[in-house]
Amino acid sequence: MIISTIRIDDRLIHGQIVTKWIKHADASSILVIDDNSAANPMMKTILSLAVPSGITLHVLSKEDAISFIKNDTSRTKTLIIMKNPKEMLSFIELGMDLSNYEVILGNMSYDDKKKDPRRVLDYIFVSEEDIEDLKKLDNKVKCITVKAVPEEKGKTIKELF
Repeated sequence: MIISTIRIDDRLIHGQIVTKWIKHADASSILVIDDNSAANPMMKTILSLAVPSGITLHVLSKEDAISFIKNDTSRTKTLIIMKNPKEMLSFIELGMDLSNYEVILGNMSYDDKKKDPRRVLDYIFVSEEDIEDLKKLDNKVKCITVKAVPEEKGKTIKELF
């Protein structure tokens, strides 16, 4: 597997992924890494219905994804999507080295369960915990670029916070 793009987006697969990010990543495969979705057959079905014809979808837990990535010797270009920075940090802590990869930060929706969420951009609402997670993550990857669509001029985490 060739990891062509890594994206954080709490919506997982949606219109922008299907119309813009797959093409940008030149991907023929999507790997959704999310423990809850991987354990929920209904969610897997819903996600599979959103994927265009000709694109392979894998919905795996973090541990299964590490094994899958490390053992896949194909040249398949893959778009990886995770829900949030905390999950990506956990993925790294489980043993996945992402230090050579740019991470694209997309949507982080408003969530009233977060303590004091604040709007940073139209599509990003964060708590203090999210900000700390993003700063930690920024030190574990090549860089984090914040943008909704590929053609948008991205911002860095340092520019946002």
